[in-house]
Amino acid sequence: MLTTSERKSCKQQLSTKIGCCLLIICACFFGTTSWAQNNRALNYFVDNIGFEYHLPSKYIKSDSTEHYLPGRNSTGKYVMPISFFCQLESIDKNILIAVSFINYNGWDEKKIRQLNPNFNVNNGYKGDIANQKDTSRVNYYSASMAKQLYNADVAGYYDFFPENPYRNRYHSCQIVFLHKQDKGQIQLFYFYNSKKALEKALKNTKDMIRFLDKKTS
Repeated sequence: MLTTSERKSCKQQLSTKIGCCLLIICACFFGTTSWAQNNRALNYFVDNIGFEYHLPSKYIKSDSTEHYLPGRNSTGKYVMPISFFCQLESIDKNILIAVSFINYNGWDEKKIRQLNPNFNVNNGYKGDIANQKDTSRVNYYSASMAKQLYNADVAGYYDFFPENPYRNRYHSCQIVFLHKQDKGQIQLFYFYNSKKALEKALKNTKDMIRFLDKKTS
């Protein structure tokens, strides 16, 4: 027979265990929901822009949405915040590829032109280049090469040296931009600290993403 104090102690222990179990359940539930939401965000761009991709070997994929504040570039110009919807980090942690998407069909051009008559959604990639690039020139692939590599109408790359290292670890970046007329834009941010690692990554991942043509009914 338990005494009054022993019964009270047992109730307290039981209450603590129940509380811990509830916290664990909540953590698991919200964690799963968060991942599902992020996967849905990525799938939204896959469906609405129309592209296919595969995970290159020796990379770990994360679908978490991250909002990056680069600060200023090497010219001293402030760079607008960037949202990444997918990250691929090499197993040796020498390279991290962060991916940004813009769905052109998500823009209401008529409303925007009321404020900016010259707005053209298909020129959006040019604005990103002007905002992000450093003093280095922009390198464009030939039309045939852009088509062959990415099935893109316009593609190229340029250097980007943000003031704030990505994840406090990566100090340099090369951006590969892909534009598909009337469909969307994809930017691949190759964050690196070693030029040798960058060159290797570019070679090993050049075919990991590709626009799809419109389906015919």
